[in-house]
Amino acid sequence: MKRIPAFWSVAYDSRRPVPVRLLARAVVHMISFFTRLAVSDHRPFVSL
Repeated sequence: MKRIPAFWSVAYDSRRPVPVRLLARAVVHMISFFTRLAVSDHRPFVSL
């Protein structure tokens, strides 16, 4: 990821409850996945 999402501080803050941190980590991973998916759709496919 090129930028840190807003959920990052919630996901890795030890003062937050565990369920909140797990949910925030899941959101961070989903954002990363969809960002990479969007970028991969715009890369040209090269076949040799």
